[in-house]
Amino acid sequence: MKKVNIILLVTVVILCFFMPVMAETENTNDPYRGYSDEELELIRDLEQSDPDFDITNGRVISIKRIVGVMTEEGFCEKDESQNDRGTIDPSMMSMTLAVQRTQTQQTTYDYFIFTAKADWLNIPSVRSYDLLAVAWSDEFTMHASDCKAYYSTLGYVSSETVVENMTAEAGISCEVNTIHRVNGTNYPLDYAVLHAYVKKYDSTDTANVVAKYAHKTVTVGSLISTITSYPSITFAVTLLGTYDTMTKSTSFSY
Repeated sequence: MKKVNIILLVTVVILCFFMPVMAETENTNDPYRGYSDEELELIRDLEQSDPDFDITNGRVISIKRIVGVMTEEGFCEKDESQNDRGTIDPSMMSMTLAVQRTQTQQTTYDYFIFTAKADWLNIPSVRSYDLLAVAWSDEFTMHASDCKAYYSTLGYVSSETVVENMTAEAGISCEVNTIHRVNGTNYPLDYAVLHAYVKKYDSTDTANVVAKYAHKTVTVGSLISTITSYPSITFAVTLLGTYDTMTKSTSFSY
């Protein structure tokens, strides 16, 4: 009986020693490990709304969101069969900016994905062509990009975005149609997502990234952008008019 008890005691001691190590190993493989509750909420939102965002591609080293008034012009219902226009409540937008360091076997360069998402929380009454832009410092070189627009009840529509301005080592701006028309029916823009895939020679420093959205209100002509590696994004109209903007910025170490 004593021999059995000794064996059991030794077994328990061994398990107590190895179980924390095993648990730590399992936790290390969890891609959601180490994020705050706020960061996890924003990551989950991108996972649900952006098919190109994949947490397993690499560590999200910065993710921020701003929510606020985009324009005071009032809003329409998302259901176009309701033609009521708001006269008090302004149009609201949320903007998310994420920096993800991607995993790679390449040792010469560091690779990152800058993701900007502009999400209309209620639909503006004036709808035309807006701009969504991302700019960065430290001369990261963009090797790929894409901009996608998602419309109410339709989802992704490939034909409604186009690159408006691009500087490979500074930033990119895309024109986004805020309304998609099909057989006489108008589908308002729900949100747009812009990805900039960048790389830089392996080094260590701190960089800045800024995302900016411009919404055309009363304008004759087109919205245009100027992008620098400061980083900065400025907008203007080609002829005459007004526009509203929303900005979100972040910094990260690499």
